[in-house]
Amino acid sequence: MVRAGTALALAAGGLALAGCASDGDVRDLEYLAWVDAGAVGSVEYSYVDESGRSREAGTGVTGSSWVHSVRGGPRVGLTVTPGDAATAHCAIVDRSNRSMLVVRNGRVGESITCAFG
Repeated sequence: MVRAGTALALAAGGLALAGCASDGDVRDLEYLAWVDAGAVGSVEYSYVDESGRSREAGTGVTGSSWVHSVRGGPRVGLTVTPGDAATAHCAIVDRSNRSMLVVRNGRVGESITCAFG
């Protein structure tokens, strides 16, 4: 038998979660960016967080690769701008079920975008 206080807490929790994305939309995601030579340059990424809010961020990258993990979905994106004379590559991986959502290979000096959803 469930106590009245426990039932009330569960009901309140259910109301608090009513506006959230469904579990089917939320994933453990990993963004990957890399170049064949030189430095990545910069990355910009976006996703919808667990509360349904759109999130966007970007950063400069001085190394030849970049990896970032988030919990979000259902719409995700990653744009990679390579350094001079570099070829950019990007991928978005669903770590929840170990599947590749999208992978792209660019051309020398061109920005590329990986998007899903």
